[in-house]
Amino acid sequence: MNDENNERLKVGQTVETSVSVCGERRPMATGKIVAVHSGYCDVDIMSLHGGNPWIIYPTNTSLRIME
Repeated sequence: MNDENNERLKVGQTVETSVSVCGERRPMATGKIVAVHSGYCDVDIMSLHGGNPWIIYPTNTSLRIME
């Protein structure tokens, strides 16, 4: 995700988190953004699946907005 897309991150959006393995993007989890900060977001990856909130703090560059 480039800097232009980072500015598009908004509370309530569904995103996919990822990690980079040997330069290749690997999806990890899907969740909803609950807060946007400079360089990272708070993402709830459990409520989407009916569980209690489970917040993770991925960097903005590791997020892909789900359409």
